[in-house]
Amino acid sequence: MNLNFTIRPAQETDLPVIMDIYAAAREQMRAAGNTTQWGSTYPPEETVRADLTAGHLYVLETPDTCIQAVFCFFMGDEPLYRDPQAHWSKEASYGVVHRIASTGTVKGAGAACLRWAVEQARYLRIDTHKDNKAMQHVLRKLGFHECGAVKAHDGTPRLAFDASAEDLT
Repeated sequence: MNLNFTIRPAQETDLPVIMDIYAAAREQMRAAGNTTQWGSTYPPEETVRADLTAGHLYVLETPDTCIQAVFCFFMGDEPLYRDPQAHWSKEASYGVVHRIASTGTVKGAGAACLRWAVEQARYLRIDTHKDNKAMQHVLRKLGFHECGAVKAHDGTPRLAFDASAEDLT
């Protein structure tokens, strides 16, 4: 993993690059057989702007200040994670990661975002679509535990994962 990554809060001026990263991620998902998780428009710009306004949007940059990844991170309760089908490893305050995406050109960018988030929260919860094999691979490789299922805002099922800082490899 590249140890020279920098993670910082996103800024309004980053939005064009962020939206391009999300568009590229949708293409990568479709090419990998994950055609329904984000469809052709998710996340919409208003969702990304809401993340930015709330102070929950972060970017990962390389030393040359090129943005390589974006994600939503916050501490607190995620109503989706109250689903009784989810069997979390522990009941504790937690951080949440949503809408993580990378350009796909820098190895380890997604993992670096997740490691950073776990360091901030000490305990992290995340979910992903059953067809998102790439994200499932990253999560399992890092030491996340599969914890059952939750339903996304649109009612579709997602695989639930969690990890404590001590779990990460």
